[in-house]
Formats: sequence, C-alpha cells, structure tokens
Amino acid sequence: MIKDALIAVRETLQGETLKSSICTVAVLGVDEAFHILDQETVQKLIDAFEIVVETEAAAAEPDAAAEPDAAAEGAAAADEGAAADEGAAPMEI
Repeated sequence: MIKDALIAVRETLQGETLKSSICTVAVLGVDEAFHILDQETVQKLIDAFEIVVETEAAAAEPDAAAEPDAAAEGAAAADEGAAADEGAAPMEI
C-alpha cells in the first residue's frame, strides 16, 4: 500500500522529483500503533520503488508500438459502418 501511495503521489507531481523531503508516510494498522516513518526510510522506499516504476514503463513501451495497429483497426471498423468512436476512451471522444 505504501508503494501504491508513493507512486500515486509521484504521478501528481508536475515535473518535480519525488523525494522524502516533500512527503510524509504514516502507518496505522489494526494491531499497529500510529507512527510516522523517518525521512531516510521513506527515501529508501522511494528509491526502491523507482526501479519498479522504470521497469513497468519499459514494459509498457511495446504497447505504444501496438497503438498504431489499434488505430488502423479502428479506421477499418469505421469503414465497415461501425461507430468512429468505438474503442476510444471517454476522454478521446
């Protein structure tokens, strides 16, 4: 959950690098008392998760190459009388 939270915070930053100096992580659980992680621990987590994010981004790159094929399929479907916005995300309509 910490990883997902840190990645979500990182995604909201506009051109700024996620560092422990600009975020705080607090932990609370059923059998765990509330505590705040120190900046060193948070920075180690950020560094460890950055490797995962970079790996996920590299794995997503082949999908980008497949997108032109999807666009071509969409155009072919439009030629066949299908709706032109079929398969498009709501924001692309």
